[in-house]
Amino acid sequence: MNYIIVGILGLTVLLAIFLCYMGFFRKIEITEKETGPYKVVFKEHVGNYKEQVKLGR
Repeated sequence: MNYIIVGILGLTVLLAIFLCYMGFFRKIEITEKETGPYKVVFKEHVGNYKEQVKLGR
């Protein structure tokens, strides 16, 4: 019985340490700033949309 309790407490401590490491308890900061310049590379594709199902109403 003691092994189960110690195991559960150990897993709880490990989970708390992992969440701290991942920043789960940190304060969220929202900032606005300009970044870039970015280059966007794309290829235009025109396909056969005859059998496409309409979504929505």
